[in-house]
Formats: sequence, C-alpha cells, structure tokens
Amino acid sequence: MKSISLLAGAGPFAAAAAFLAAPGQAQDYDMDCKVILCLAGGFPATCGDAKSYMFKRLRKGKSPFGICTYEDGGSYEAVDADARRLSDRSSYLCPEGKQLYYREDDDDNRYRTDAFCYTDKRRVRQGDDYITVYEGKSAATHVNFTTQVTVEPGSAAAFTSPRYYVNTGNGTVIER
Repeated sequence: MKSISLLAGAGPFAAAAAFLAAPGQAQDYDMDCKVILCLAGGFPATCGDAKSYMFKRLRKGKSPFGICTYEDGGSYEAVDADARRLSDRSSYLCPEGKQLYYREDDDDNRYRTDAFCYTDKRRVRQGDDYITVYEGKSAATHVNFTTQVTVEPGSAAAFTSPRYYVNTGNGTVIER
C-alpha cells in the first residue's frame, strides 16, 4: 500500500502538525487530504479553508471530505470516517453534568420540539396534581451532523480524532 509522504515514519498526528505548520505548502496538497489532517488535528488556526470546505460539503449533503489523491493521481485510503446526519433526540447536546429534556409534539399538524438542559428535577404538588420542576435549566445546543476520523486504522501509528458535532447552518463545532 502507498503511504502519503507526510505520514511516512511519523505518526499521523505528528504528520498533521507538520503539514499544518507549513501553510504556504497547502496548495501542494489536495483539499480533501487537508480536511482529513485538519479534522484529525482538531482544526487548528491554519485550517480555516479546510473547515470552510468541509462545511460546504456538509451543507450539500456530502460527506466531510472526498477522495484524498496523490500527486500521481492515486488515492489515499488509509482513513476511516464515521460521518452521519443527526436528527431527533441525538441532535441536541448538553454540557457536561447536565441532562437533556427532549419532547416532540404534533398537535394539529404543527410539529414542535422542546429541548433543554437541566441539572436536576423534582416533583412538586400543585393543587391536586404533581408537576415536574426542572432546575439549572439552559438551552440545548442543536447540531445536525457528527464526524470522527481515524487515520491509518489498524496500524501502530493509528490516530483517532475526537468526535465532532456540527451545526452546518451556523458553523457551531463541538468536540467531545
């Protein structure tokens, strides 16, 4: 199997750092390759163009990156990408230590979603009924896409990025 010269002998993360440290050479590499390396490296400051390129692809319903090609036209395929659209409950995130409240209603053909984060809940008597009181409420973050990439999977040099949750509409990226 061919190997990208950037990845040869160095682990993928070190190679990504070397690649990103030389922004003047970025035009020498395919943008899809840059997205792979930037995604694995957590989108450092030198990766703004790759991040924008990825968002454009996601907005068009495509995967975060396409085929990473060599100078000779061959393709680099030593990468696994878990990339998927999110909907329903999975498309809302809460900060660490908070729980998600999520409810969908379809009253009179008007679909409505209620989602928020909370720290604690308790039942309180109100007249003859009990109601649930949510404490420490805050807004849930809406995301519609998640991705994680492993470069050189199955090898000693394998590197798996954090999982990224993305809102392709407003550009929010959350790393977990």
